[in-house]
Amino acid sequence: MRSGSVKTMVYGESLELARQVGLKEGTAMAPHSLGDLALAQGDGAAAVARYRESLALVREMGHKQGLAHVLGGLAKACASRGDGEGAARLFGFVEALRAELGLPPEPEDDRAELDGALAGLCARLGEERFASGRAEGGGLPLDAAVALALDATGDGEPG
Repeated sequence: MRSGSVKTMVYGESLELARQVGLKEGTAMAPHSLGDLALAQGDGAAAVARYRESLALVREMGHKQGLAHVLGGLAKACASRGDGEGAARLFGFVEALRAELGLPPEPEDDRAELDGALAGLCARLGEERFASGRAEGGGLPLDAAVALALDATGDGEPG
């Protein structure tokens, strides 16, 4: 069994167990992890579906750290779908939210992937448009960032 398949199975089982015992945070974050795996395997549609599922749950919980993780995943999904400007704005929002919460810019184990995504966006958009998008995103209120993520990855409200 491939590593991605094993991880998908483990995260899927974690999600099911979290649902069975009523563990809200596990129920909210397991789809995010499944989204990360789907995106890494090149399945952008599955990634977006999982991220949107997670987004609905972390919003319901009011879990801001979870929002930072999920919106970061949706930013990566935007970038993979070719929406560089939406991705730059979402990355800018996530960076600002993580700073507000006293969190590092990205978990250490995800830093290299994020740096690569940001470098690719900068190259695609040009430094000025990239910096402008990130700055604009950094000033968005939470509801506007969520609306941007939903609009950029689908047809509005998740679920």
